[in-house]
Amino acid sequence: MKLFVLSIAILLTTGAEGGSLFKQTYAESRQDLPCCHDENLLSCHQVDLDVSSLGNEDLDLTPLNTTVHYKGLVEGSEHSYHYENDLVDMVLTVHNGDIYGHMSMDNGDSYVVEYCGQGIHVIKQLDVDNLGEDYGVDSEEFEGDTEFLRYLTPAERQDTTTLVTYTVKVYYTPEFAAVTSDIDGFIEQVIQETNQGYINSKVPLRVKALSSELATLNDLSSSSVMLSSFKTMKGTTEALRGSADAAALLVKSLDACGRGYINTIRSGTTVSVTKKSCALGYYSFGHELGHNIGLTHNIEVAQNRNYAYGHGHLIAKGRHSTGYRTILAYSANGHRTRVNYYSNPDVIYPSTGTPTGVTGVSNNARILTENRFALAEVGNESEIAEQCVLSSVSYRRKRSYKGRTTQAGCKEYCTNDSRCFLWLYQHWTTYCSIFYIQTSTGEDSIPNLSKPECHLDNECLKEKAYFTGFKTISNQATTSAAECHTKCTSTMDCAFWKQSGGNCTLYARKYWPGWHANERFNLGTKYC
Repeated sequence: MKLFVLSIAILLTTGAEGGSLFKQTYAESRQDLPCCHDENLLSCHQVDLDVSSLGNEDLDLTPLNTTVHYKGLVEGSEHSYHYENDLVDMVLTVHNGDIYGHMSMDNGDSYVVEYCGQGIHVIKQLDVDNLGEDYGVDSEEFEGDTEFLRYLTPAERQDTTTLVTYTVKVYYTPEFAAVTSDIDGFIEQVIQETNQGYINSKVPLRVKALSSELATLNDLSSSSVMLSSFKTMKGTTEALRGSADAAALLVKSLDACGRGYINTIRSGTTVSVTKKSCALGYYSFGHELGHNIGLTHNIEVAQNRNYAYGHGHLIAKGRHSTGYRTILAYSANGHRTRVNYYSNPDVIYPSTGTPTGVTGVSNNARILTENRFALAEVGNESEIAEQCVLSSVSYRRKRSYKGRTTQAGCKEYCTNDSRCFLWLYQHWTTYCSIFYIQTSTGEDSIPNLSKPECHLDNECLKEKAYFTGFKTISNQATTSAAECHTKCTSTMDCAFWKQSGGNCTLYARKYWPGWHANERFNLGTKYC
């Protein structure tokens, strides 16, 4: 593999049409930084980055001698950016003003941008050929149901479009923490890159981190022993998942990229472990979660005992000089580069013009789609629900007028106001309003909408609508406000709830039916 060659350059952002991510790259290696102590690195160099350049149509990547083009925000994220060209696929995430990112090169090389603390970022080249492989564990004890589809309702069996989100509780070892300055930022980048893989593969599934926690385990070299030790770390897998749908462990060192149990939705043993350098830089985080859902490797090296069509795929080279491989496929001659796609016969890989799967053989996207409803029901997210309750309050819905602006500016007003949960823009007059909940001492419990993880209304944009408040969609007895929150998260159109005594009331948005609302207003949420 060609080593990473650096040149020092200072570049300036050129405006909305173009800019430079790297303001300066330093030639000397920074092995003194803990973040440069990952396994399987070819190089690690300090860089100065221009965060304001993100969102520009064209973005220069000077160390890689290329310019990438903006594809948009990763769907559902406000701070993760997707760029690509014929040579590079890149996802970058901004977390508290700092950047994590991954650049996957057409030739198989892989570069990672990481925040190292004290205002320092680095760019690292991974030694892809020595990262190791990812393994799935087919265990009789945890084998899933080979006829899983019979548990789906008729509507779910036919539904291939409804977007479903599942949750993962992410643990990390002390060794991982020692070389990772911003753990939450790292996790968010890995989550968003996994979501981009689902988007690329036309899978109506998204993942989000429920919470993160320091593990009571240290790194073990054996991926098999590491996985089994993690599975029993809290006694039961239910306790390990902490009400999430899956549990994943991040480690610094491992004899493989990762390992996960295969097809374990039914048992709830949706458990995996991934090495840091593979989680961010090799798509292994999504690979191991895929094993939990029922996906296996390409047919040349593995047989899926549960789904005959559930294999990774070696993408034919077509019009390109070489082939590629999907996330679950192993490296093979002529198929070195792993790309952020799950096998799908109906999706064409742009560089080759060839399908990313074969009908009846390699269609992991189908398994993800079929199993998504059951996956999202493994946990009830009650752990986060308890953190989302504002107790002993009374409340009023309030409106704040922000004057004239653009629709993007209106949304930014909402994003920058911790109280805001909804923005309303009148495009005829360019006036903007934001809505928030004002609380005082009382006897009710309501959701804490100031926390992103507690936000309930994820409709990013609704055109030609005028928000007037909430309407009741159900009243039912519940034992706690956390249970009420959980019921809202699993109820279609629920945007707000109130727990009063032992009664839970769920609310949806209410719109003004007048003609002027349909013609003159757009609205959207803060988090989506």
